[in-house]
Amino acid sequence: MHTEKDDARDPQPEWLEPGEYLKLEMARKGYSASALAEKIGLTAQSIYNVTGATKRPISASLAHKLWQELGGSVEFWLGDRFPNHAAEPAAAAGKARRAVGILVDHQLAALNDDDDNGFIISPLDDSQIQAASVDLKMGLFVTSGFDRVPKERRHCFSWFLQNDLHPSKFDPHTRKPYEDLRDQHRIEYASAIELAPGKSTIVVAAQHVRMSLRCVGLLGQTTEGNLRGLIVHCGHQIDPGFNGPLIFRVKNDSDEAMTLRRGDPLASITIVALPEPVSKGYRKNPESQIRGVVKKLQQTLDRNIANSSNGPGWTITFKGRDFPGVDRRSALSALYTEINGQLANNDEAIYQLLKDTPIDSADIANLGEFLKADAETIETTLAQAKAGGRALLFGNAVHALTGTPAKSMEAYRNVCAQLHSLTSD
Repeated sequence: MHTEKDDARDPQPEWLEPGEYLKLEMARKGYSASALAEKIGLTAQSIYNVTGATKRPISASLAHKLWQELGGSVEFWLGDRFPNHAAEPAAAAGKARRAVGILVDHQLAALNDDDDNGFIISPLDDSQIQAASVDLKMGLFVTSGFDRVPKERRHCFSWFLQNDLHPSKFDPHTRKPYEDLRDQHRIEYASAIELAPGKSTIVVAAQHVRMSLRCVGLLGQTTEGNLRGLIVHCGHQIDPGFNGPLIFRVKNDSDEAMTLRRGDPLASITIVALPEPVSKGYRKNPESQIRGVVKKLQQTLDRNIANSSNGPGWTITFKGRDFPGVDRRSALSALYTEINGQLANNDEAIYQLLKDTPIDSADIANLGEFLKADAETIETTLAQAKAGGRALLFGNAVHALTGTPAKSMEAYRNVCAQLHSLTSD
């Protein structure tokens, strides 16, 4: 019989290895290894390699997919250890989850990493949790090129920070789209900077932030920054559903030059728990919706590669080039590698890849909103999809939503440019 003494002899560990934490998160979300693998477009073995006896570390590519599906951040999933939420006293955890209003220190600690009811600020240590706020630290100083980067692509600065912190964890294929973007817009950044009086610079926070639909963050300056004469310009709040890097402009308002370094205090977040989740959070913007479309399309291709039955001597042709393989899987893998290379520079390749992929009614509505189609056109397109079994090919949906062929050609190039930025995330 299990007794309280047994519990005392076998306390829950405060920290977990990557594989143990991933198993805990999978159980919390109701995923088996095969179900999660299918959801993120990988094989079940790639999950077992982390959660099984081999206990492999989480790779950068897997971390990216886990961030998109399970929350957190790439930085979080690349960590060596993870908090064990099962070790929290059940009463305290339940009390925190029922909290409404400004969260205080123990509630902040309990609700961090709770993607459903709380928020995720990562990486975060105990010293950053104050009585009723969380401190953010400086991560990356963008000294040139920030204004040349389109707003929808500013997620790249989060990757620049990750790569600057962990350069060995990203392979050349993963780095290439970001390095191309950096070179294209002549972006320069550093981990420290000398800021002259009256001058300003862009700072990317060291912490990645994700808000559930039940929380909103209120941004403010730190006392230490105010005393130094450092003015931090930022938006007033972080909306429910936000997921991404926080970017600030800071100005030296003192009479002397100051040195700013990675890890210096930047700003504070006061987190307010809402009585109920909002119906339309930050994630409902068109770029986020299209990101979901892209993710589904990429997963379809990944599954086709993983599930293709063997067939010796199989060859496929793409843009006039043959991709032979000893079996269908190797041929498709070769094609996938080639297409990924073309996605970095060739919008037409994106469209050729996606145009014959079926998308459902929800994605058609999202695509229509992104293309700024009127409500009548979207309804007509949805009716067309319903008549065909509630799905349309991506290319046909673009054409239907934009009207004439000339317009659709221009529109799909615009869509492809947007998809290019999202597939590079």
